[in-house]
Amino acid sequence: MEEELTRLVARYMEIQESESHPENMLLFRGRLYPPEKTNLEKLIAESAGLGFYLHSREVEDGLVQIVFIPMPVSRKNRYWVNIILFVLTFACTLAVGAMNEGANIFSHPILLYKGLPFSLSLMFILLVHEMGHYVASRLHRVEATLPFFIPFPTIIGTMGAVIRIKSPIPTRKALLDIGAAGPIMGMIASVPLVFIGLKLSSFAPTGNMQGALQLGDSLLFSFISRLVLGGGQAGQDVILHPVAFAGWIGFFITSLNLLPVGQLDGGHIAYALFGRFQRFVAWGIWGLLLVAGFFWTGWWFWAILILVFGIKHPPPLAPNLPLDLKRKLVGWLCFALFILTVSLVPFSLVAVK
Repeated sequence: MEEELTRLVARYMEIQESESHPENMLLFRGRLYPPEKTNLEKLIAESAGLGFYLHSREVEDGLVQIVFIPMPVSRKNRYWVNIILFVLTFACTLAVGAMNEGANIFSHPILLYKGLPFSLSLMFILLVHEMGHYVASRLHRVEATLPFFIPFPTIIGTMGAVIRIKSPIPTRKALLDIGAAGPIMGMIASVPLVFIGLKLSSFAPTGNMQGALQLGDSLLFSFISRLVLGGGQAGQDVILHPVAFAGWIGFFITSLNLLPVGQLDGGHIAYALFGRFQRFVAWGIWGLLLVAGFFWTGWWFWAILILVFGIKHPPPLAPNLPLDLKRKLVGWLCFALFILTVSLVPFSLVAVK
């Protein structure tokens, strides 16, 4: 294998030095043949085909050091965990959806069916979002699990869903593709459901809404509401259909995931765009969360979580490979989605007079 890797490297760079290290790691120093960035990308792709991660860094002007790291043997995925969590999350969201429709599921369990519009819509959005990440990971030969759904007894019945990335991310291009795929696919799933749900929504006199949960309007949700419902009716509030409520949650989840901090989707995108300067963006956003907490205390909870899980993003294996223009535009599109879907006060109660 050492001879095969040496021949591979020699096709793309002028080797000046090579070293063998324990655990089958190989190190090469030299100068990449022009075009340097293209050849490094080809070298990364071909090394993955041979079962190696490739870590690269520029030692000095024009001199590059690359290290081949053997990929570990993949452990067999325990799909039964994914299935159980999916079923539990479906049950939680089904129960919440039914209770939001006024059903007493404890005395009349058969009324659980009333939760289907909400549960199926929300589960669909979460699944599409996470499968976006999963497919993008596989396209870049990054090992990732299938989605893990998180059941939780909240007003929506879940804390969302996640995939676990089990191998290093090779380049900033892969980082952006993986980070952006989830929010973009999630929005593609959410927007039609918002339109459908708003069409099915109804109005009620404002005086009858006291003590009810009030949802904050993002720019995008407000725009779609005006398209579907017009200017509304004087003295009337909209009672969202469960499908519209699920779509609203899809927007909310998108905005949370696009916070450019840590290893959230927005953190992936921010590091892909800004490199090591991502940490300055992340600290700035964290400070804004502290200020936003005076309007909705939930932002303080998120600020604490971000500190616990880490505010900075680790670099990919080849951090110096730049993004192409298309991916830069996709990255900025995602941050535009963040602005369009974020709500300063997502949840509140209608005041009782």
